[in-house]
Amino acid sequence: MNLYYSTDSVECNQRLGYWTDVICKHCIPASSRFETVKNFSASLNVRRFDDLEVTTISSSPHDWERTANYLRKTSEDDYWLGFIEKGYTFFEQDGREVHLREGDMTLYDASKPFRNHIDASAMHVVRLPRAEIEKKIPGIENFIAMMLDKNAPFMRPMREMLLEMTRRGASEELFLSGNAYAGECSRLLLELISSCINLQSAGYGNKDYKSYARIINYIQRNIGDSELTLKKIAGDNHISTRTLTRIFARYGQSPMSIVWQKRLDLCKKILSDGHAKNITQVALEYGFKDMSHFSQAFKKQFGMTPKEVYSRNKFYFV
Repeated sequence: MNLYYSTDSVECNQRLGYWTDVICKHCIPASSRFETVKNFSASLNVRRFDDLEVTTISSSPHDWERTANYLRKTSEDDYWLGFIEKGYTFFEQDGREVHLREGDMTLYDASKPFRNHIDASAMHVVRLPRAEIEKKIPGIENFIAMMLDKNAPFMRPMREMLLEMTRRGASEELFLSGNAYAGECSRLLLELISSCINLQSAGYGNKDYKSYARIINYIQRNIGDSELTLKKIAGDNHISTRTLTRIFARYGQSPMSIVWQKRLDLCKKILSDGHAKNITQVALEYGFKDMSHFSQAFKKQFGMTPKEVYSRNKFYFV
């Protein structure tokens, strides 16, 4: 099965309602909030491989919130895997927040409230049947709104298979629902996803990964602390700065680059929400003392300036 929806065929004044209906029907029912009406554009492609659905979303910036009211109205309770091929998304659930960029993945649970900001030209989501995936991944709830380690075993083949299914599934009869090969693809992708997460749950035999995951969560929880330095991160996690640097180097990162990256994420979120008094206040609050450097780093990370994001903070609700 292959379904395709696009706002390009809809009048501008009807696009927001149309898009909300499409997402609520084929993904997870939730309330939507849009930053623009005039230039909003989005598309959704649903591909079904027997019991597994792979959906590709491309859209202008907008937000979703699944509240307790929606949980009472609908029975949707599957897990979902989100993968950003191109773009950015912010996701919050179970008191955790995760910012995804190109190549990043996370899990979310439709049976619980969440908030999600999407600004992506290619975001792939996989519906994971709850009963089946809970049998395959004990403790899956521990990975909700957590960044999956892209360097873990089997992550690369899993990403490649997912992309292959999105590229070929729409055009080749070999992969259409009802075909024996579609069933094989569905089962193989589910096994790869399960293996990736189970290995990460076990730390895949490397104590550095457990330390890395713990420190990433620590940074996320304390990102608002202006005194969050390399020394403080190491001290609060009972390791030396040398060990801390070595752990992150294994993943091609440095602790402070992650700190500044997440601070930029938070600045963008605040500027997008429309709650900021001005750009300078936000930058200073999160440790950026040089406004020129802040603007350059912001544009490099998000492809737009802080002023451009701030000027779009008038929202439209559907």
